[in-house]
Amino acid sequence: MFQQMSVPFAVLDHDRRYVAVNTCYTEMLMRSAQDLIGNNIFDLFPETLERRRRVDAAFRKALAGQPITLSEVSYPIPGLTVDANTPSQLYWNVHCSPVHAADGRVIGFGLRVENVSEVVHARQVKDAIEHELRHRVSNLFAMVSTIARRTAPNHRDIDSFLHGFLARIQALATTNSLLTGDNWDGLTVQALLERQLGGFMSDAGQIEMHGPEIHLSASDAQLLSMAIHELATNAAKYGAISDADGHLTVDWQFTPEGGYFIDWLEEGLSNIRPEKRAGFGTSLLTRILPSQLNGEVQQDFGPNSHHFRLTVSAPRNA
Repeated sequence: MFQQMSVPFAVLDHDRRYVAVNTCYTEMLMRSAQDLIGNNIFDLFPETLERRRRVDAAFRKALAGQPITLSEVSYPIPGLTVDANTPSQLYWNVHCSPVHAADGRVIGFGLRVENVSEVVHARQVKDAIEHELRHRVSNLFAMVSTIARRTAPNHRDIDSFLHGFLARIQALATTNSLLTGDNWDGLTVQALLERQLGGFMSDAGQIEMHGPEIHLSASDAQLLSMAIHELATNAAKYGAISDADGHLTVDWQFTPEGGYFIDWLEEGLSNIRPEKRAGFGTSLLTRILPSQLNGEVQQDFGPNSHHFRLTVSAPRNA
């Protein structure tokens, strides 16, 4: 009956040496009974002093006749993992109960363990997602507030304000809708550009995009989305996208220092109109964007061209 139990169970003596182990216990640890019987549990599975003291305190209580349970003990077993997606740090529920002889003496203790690593890991992921969600919502509110404050001074009536404000909010919403599912941790530069420029793409090849797969954190993707929206809006009003002879090339590459750059080059223009007044779009591109991304911006207007380059020293984590 002991060997056929469906839960891992072992019996240890006062010296913390294995006296008996059932089949489920040996299978869980991927050790044979011969590897365990007669050996001290702490010699077989060394631990940090702090965690060893916690576990041994439970053993002492069991040997004193008091059943005790330790919940979610972090105790990594060398060579043992739950699955490919579970971290090597394992967690166990440890149930210790005294084992009595016929005369009532405590001659050892029973050790029943449960590997609860999957449960703990799932909770950690859930907590991390909730924390990230709160962080993103806070960032979104801050971004919307900034857009409203910086857009309003450039419009004299509510209708014109709403036109510019809602377009920028839509750009933000477009990126935020992408940051779900498989893209929860961020987006690539290419995915962001394709979404923001998709409506302007045509068979004429007026827009070209080239570059490797560069991953952006969620916060960086949201900010860069706003910048691309401003560039695309200007290009559609009086830049490469508005002119039949215009051509837009977007290149991005890694830098030797571990960062990346994005080149936005409009050529073949005939009606360039650089903003004379520093509105929200100009502030976003030349001040907010480089400041928040820890990067640099270069912007040049030629007789028939517009060149914008963003250089980021190193991508930030999501």
